[in-house]
Amino acid sequence: MKRCYKCQEEKKQSEFNKNKTNKDGYADECRKCKSQYAKEYAKKYPEKAKEYHKKWRHSNYDKITQKKKDNHLKYYYGLSLADRDAMLAAQNNVCFICGTTNTSDREFCIDHDHKTNQIRKLLCGSCNKGLGSFMDNSNNLRKAADYIDYFKALPLEQSLLIKAPRGNGGKTP
Repeated sequence: MKRCYKCQEEKKQSEFNKNKTNKDGYADECRKCKSQYAKEYAKKYPEKAKEYHKKWRHSNYDKITQKKKDNHLKYYYGLSLADRDAMLAAQNNVCFICGTTNTSDREFCIDHDHKTNQIRKLLCGSCNKGLGSFMDNSNNLRKAADYIDYFKALPLEQSLLIKAPRGNGGKTP
């Protein structure tokens, strides 16, 4: 238990922010009093408060970004960043379908069943979009694969494909 120097109430240590400069490692004022003071200060000195928050956001950009990612994962998938990282490590840091590594700034997509919301695996953006385009219909995916294989197997001269002449916008002469 600790006494807040502002409201003079005895409170649990968990109701105080951490402060390394104090002997006990916690701030002298409780979070409730600190919050109330910050609100009053912001009303009294709006420009100073605005500048302080701007500097804080700039110096804590990475922390804020990580927190946003963590909140997004928790809200939409019930996962933490640590859970997602563990899934990725279990997949050897590659897309589950095509095996590519994540070379761009974009992170792997969390593939999930849209009907049951069950999480499946992590996929690169291309594979995730492909599954989405086929609306998770495995029969259509198989037909598409067969279609590609059919034309790969045909010699070019037997192919039913007609090459559009170049230079005229694809119009037949």
